[in-house]
Amino acid sequence: MHVFVGKKDDLSLFVTMERFDAAFVQKIKSLKQRKWLPAERMWVVPYTIVSMEDLWTLVISEADSFEIQEALMEECPFWMERVVERQRKTIRDEVDRATETSEKASVDDLVKQLKLRGYSHRTIKAYCGHVKRFEDFKAEGKPSSIEDYSLALLGKGRSHSFVNQAISALKFYSAHVLDEKQGASFVRPKKERKLPNVLSSGDVLKEYAAGMGAD
Repeated sequence: MHVFVGKKDDLSLFVTMERFDAAFVQKIKSLKQRKWLPAERMWVVPYTIVSMEDLWTLVISEADSFEIQEALMEECPFWMERVVERQRKTIRDEVDRATETSEKASVDDLVKQLKLRGYSHRTIKAYCGHVKRFEDFKAEGKPSSIEDYSLALLGKGRSHSFVNQAISALKFYSAHVLDEKQGASFVRPKKERKLPNVLSSGDVLKEYAAGMGAD
């Protein structure tokens, strides 16, 4: 639905629509002091801040498109601000859609490249998760290098094996999806040493005694 708003006189504004729409009419009727002029086929509302705010919130902001009379925008800053606000929102939405499309294409390409090289389903899922988390990390405005991301993961207490896998995933993504050539190799955390579960001599004797008692 396309809506047009203009100045009728010093006390009122007029609102027209390109075609009849029952839902739009109901929204107009929710405005206070609105009036329908059948001869001119237009709605009239008071030319006040309160009325304009209601008109914008309840009607115009919900329309598919709208147009504000040029003379009205020049006379009333309220409408110029709303037009600029709507334009900015439209641009943000378009950028978000383009970003989502690009990210989906990148993930699809990552899966394709991993499958071509025979990676397991489990590894593919893990690599996609690492790339997604890295992109979220960058979106927060933080330093976007892989080393910075690795340090952040370690700072959160992630295991060395987890961080090493993240580095491998991001290196693969950079090389085979983004086609970026990495120069120097990345610094990786050392493998963590875990103490083996070794029984003491006393524990061995206890286990032996328990076994003898069971006979």
